[in-house]
Amino acid sequence: MKRRSLPCIIGLVLILLMFPAGSRRTQPEKAFLSDLPASERTYVKVPKALNQYEPLLRQYAEKIGWDWRLLAAIVYHESRFNHAAQSGKGATGLMQINSPRYSEDTLLIPAVNLSIGTAYLQKLEQMFPAATPSDSLKFALAAYNLGDGKMKRMVSKARSAGLDSTRWEEVSRLLPEGHHTSSYVDKVMETYYQYSWQLPR
Repeated sequence: MKRRSLPCIIGLVLILLMFPAGSRRTQPEKAFLSDLPASERTYVKVPKALNQYEPLLRQYAEKIGWDWRLLAAIVYHESRFNHAAQSGKGATGLMQINSPRYSEDTLLIPAVNLSIGTAYLQKLEQMFPAATPSDSLKFALAAYNLGDGKMKRMVSKARSAGLDSTRWEEVSRLLPEGHHTSSYVDKVMETYYQYSWQLPR
């Protein structure tokens, strides 16, 4: 082995001091701590339309024990805070509810739409056993986007394949690269981080 020169050794020591092992942050941790220093954060503009729905978002998020800013992030990606939003598949309103149990006029009422959507999210969170609170949240988001029936089949398939079916990172491996559900979960979480940095709890 060749002997390293003193300047090389000093350089290596400095690098190790600047970037200690385990210093990288993981996405799931950011979801609940939102603890990046201000100097490391990048900000996106919070839509003005969010303000008019903040009282309702707080009200319904509190009912299911969620941070209202997380619910706001979901609404943003579902409808961009447009209570009259309609999808080509028949989903309606702020949370894009698609159910034959409710008329379109009923789903266009923001309070009703949010009540139905948050109740469903709570049900989804309880439906899928998860290893961590972060995983539980991501399973609920994925099932909201994909449908609870398809999500159940994915979890079962993951279990059969020897994957840890309580961890979203493991189960999501069964989705094709770039799948809309994986993208949805990532985008909602990123928007939540943004809102948690910019909006008061």
